[in-house]
Formats: sequence, C-alpha cells, structure tokens
Amino acid sequence: MHKILKVILKICCLIMLLDAIMPSALSEYFPFYLLSVLGSILLYTVGALAIAAYVIPMVSKRKPTSDSTLVIHDLSPGTIEELFPDAKNTKFFCASRKIAHCSGHYACWLKSPGVCALHDGVENLGDEISNCGTLIIISKSLYGGLGVDVKSALDRSISFALPFFHVRNKELHHQVRYKQGGTLQAYIYNSDELGQGDKDAIDQIIRAIGVNMDKHSCETVFVGDTKHLSEVLA
Repeated sequence: MHKILKVILKICCLIMLLDAIMPSALSEYFPFYLLSVLGSILLYTVGALAIAAYVIPMVSKRKPTSDSTLVIHDLSPGTIEELFPDAKNTKFFCASRKIAHCSGHYACWLKSPGVCALHDGVENLGDEISNCGTLIIISKSLYGGLGVDVKSALDRSISFALPFFHVRNKELHHQVRYKQGGTLQAYIYNSDELGQGDKDAIDQIIRAIGVNMDKHSCETVFVGDTKHLSEVLA
C-alpha cells in the first residue's frame, strides 16, 4: 500500500511542476486547464495536511490513569513477585526476554502510529507507558548506565512520542503522543561499587528519560542488591 502512495505522491508532484512551468496561454485549453485545477487542489491539500500535522499533536487524545503503575524490570519472575506481593492496578514488563533491537524505521510514528512494527510482545510498550500514572524502572547498573535489557525495552517504546518537536524544560524534545504526566521512579541495584560520578551520570539519564516522557517528577534510588531493594520498596 505504501508503494502505491509513493507513486501517487510522485504523480502529484509532477502535476504541480507542470502547472508551474506551463505557459498561461495554454490554460485556455481544457486539458491544461484541468491540469492547472488539479495542481491548485493539490497545493491546498498539502497545505491543509501541514496545518493538521501541527495542530493535531496539540490536542490531547487520552489522559493517563493516574492510579495505575507500570514496572519495567530485569528481575526474575520469582523476585518481582516477592517485591510486589500485593500489587493492585499494576502491570509488569520483564525486559529479560528475547527483545528485538529497535530497527529505527519509525513505523511506530508513521505507518502504525503508537504500535511498533516488530511484533514480539513489546509492540505496545509505548502505549502502556503513555497510560500509566507511575512508571517504575528497576535495573541493574552496567558500565555507569542502565542494564542492556531495560535499555533495549526503553528503545522499543519510542512510540509514546510523535515525530514533531517542541521545547520542554528549555530543551528540544519530541512531543508526546498523549498528555501523560505522572511520575518516574528508578531503582538501580548492584550499585555498591559505583562512584558518585557514575551515580550522578545515571541520575541525569533517568531525569532525561523522565523529561522526554513528560513526567512531572523523577527519582533515582541506588541500592546494593535485591534484598536491599525489597527494604526500599516495602
């Protein structure tokens, strides 16, 4: 289908070009007059679509469920159950699974908005992030950053954003697909040997993720191991 659309777009561009270079005297003949009308219609249509592309992102489509929680983690199923024994209105996403890397073709922005084109159980993660009131990230520390599994999951969730830009927090960011809000809490374990410089760097990464997701507040907590993690979450 997208190949057909590309052909149609090329034909329309050719019509506009011919209409632009066509001598005015030829416009008296019906075929050329029709070509001129088609070119004008196309020009106005493209202009209307450009305006719509600017206005639509400014309209909120959905509000997040403020009391819902999404936990993205790289722990084993048994460990996560021990940490959240009485979880209510909480969804869990285990990043320690076979996750395809983001291919960067941006189909989740243009071809299938809001849904990743790679269907491996991660395609709706961006939508789930958009709908949660509280996002919790639990990740081991790795080379002064997040664990590779959690990082891969977050890479695949870019469908929460739009391809348009605006200034947020005095920085250039993608516009969010929905007005999310909410909070971001990150718990980084295996961080006993991290220096203060590494902790500051990870904290900046988490805050950048929070701003990019339009979260109202961000918090990063460093713990030694999963046992310490259970004490913090209790």
